[in-house]
Amino acid sequence: MRLFIAKKYLIPLFIVALCTSFTDLSYSEGKTQLTLSQIEKLIQIKTSDSIIATEIRNRGINFTPNKAILEKLRQIDAGSQTISALRDIMPMLDEAKQKIPEILKSIYKSLDQGNPKEVRLLLSDALINNSEMLDRVCKPFTYRAHYIESIIERPKQEFDARVRILFQPIEENAYTLVFGLADDSFYLKGFRESDTDEWFRPWETEAKEIARKFIYAAKSGKQDVISHLATKNLNISSLLTEYQEALQENVIKIKDLHAEIVNYKGLKVEVKTESVGQWLGVHYLYWTFLVDRIDGESKIVKWKIYKWGLDAEAEDSSLESYTLKRFGL
Repeated sequence: MRLFIAKKYLIPLFIVALCTSFTDLSYSEGKTQLTLSQIEKLIQIKTSDSIIATEIRNRGINFTPNKAILEKLRQIDAGSQTISALRDIMPMLDEAKQKIPEILKSIYKSLDQGNPKEVRLLLSDALINNSEMLDRVCKPFTYRAHYIESIIERPKQEFDARVRILFQPIEENAYTLVFGLADDSFYLKGFRESDTDEWFRPWETEAKEIARKFIYAAKSGKQDVISHLATKNLNISSLLTEYQEALQENVIKIKDLHAEIVNYKGLKVEVKTESVGQWLGVHYLYWTFLVDRIDGESKIVKWKIYKWGLDAEAEDSSLESYTLKRFGL
């Protein structure tokens, strides 16, 4: 009789045990994040793959997934949806920094040869089928060199690579290439140019401050100061000699500082401003500066002043060399 009762209730009790285990794992602590141990137990008791994936996405996890963890879960028969849910939240920035530079080299080489199909697996379908977009990334036979300033991880496993690229003969562009991730492989989805202002704003702000200091230092005859703000090959002697009288009359106040990125023998910040004298509207000078990043420092590489009866400028003769050096050429 006892044996009969045991057999009669064996299967229902086993089902209850499974349900209880899942309930304990999923809901006993409300909406707390899942631990790796809980996910392993859910897999071991054959919980539905879709249910585990849903729990991961709804509740989150309290550990950082990596490839070793995913492989461990595959070995205990984790389903594809569970693996996908974990992969979607797995940090990939370190791997992106390692792989994207090599991918980009292959893409530029192929595009420069006019044969994007060689790297079609590295490009999104939208990109590979759009010649206009491909030409905006790199037209055939124009590529010289490039470098990546930074790689940033975005939501939904997107990665922004801020790239500076040099085309023939010496035209520099800056844009953000957007990479996606599919089946653990990175590919180029497209590009965006909307964040260029944000990207270069610190450089523009610094350039305006350098220009302001340069003007006041030139008026005061501070050769040591303006020599530090400018490149060594930039002629500043005339500002300290023949134009000193004009500076004394026309530099009391500086106003209307404006900066923007321009393409002149490489990307530079152009700063325009006006200095005025004691009598506004009578004594004034218009100033234009070009500021470049050389060996990690912002330096004035060109200056120009203008007023009625006075038009003077000087430019560093090594402007192209600075750009080429920055690209390792």
